[in-house]
Amino acid sequence: MQAPPLAWRTVMVSGAPVAGAARRARLSRRNASRELPAELPAAFAEDAHRFGFRSSLLWDSAAEPLPDEIGRAVRDYADRQVDAVQRTIFPLHDL
Repeated sequence: MQAPPLAWRTVMVSGAPVAGAARRARLSRRNASRELPAELPAAFAEDAHRFGFRSSLLWDSAAEPLPDEIGRAVRDYADRQVDAVQRTIFPLHDL
């Protein structure tokens, strides 16, 4: 018999699935307010090189704003995709 996926085992070891989910939610909220340093840890340098990272900085530099015409086209496309999901997926889940 094959072992269950790690996520399943983790939830079952930590107690009932709901209790495990509640614990993860609390940890997520606590970590969400934690500010991360701009520089990746030195211990990650070898892996960063292996995975093709070109920068040791965690944050991206500011991007130039898109021209209005392109920004408008991107927003329109995203709106159409959201509408399509709401029309086709939401009814399947009674949303």
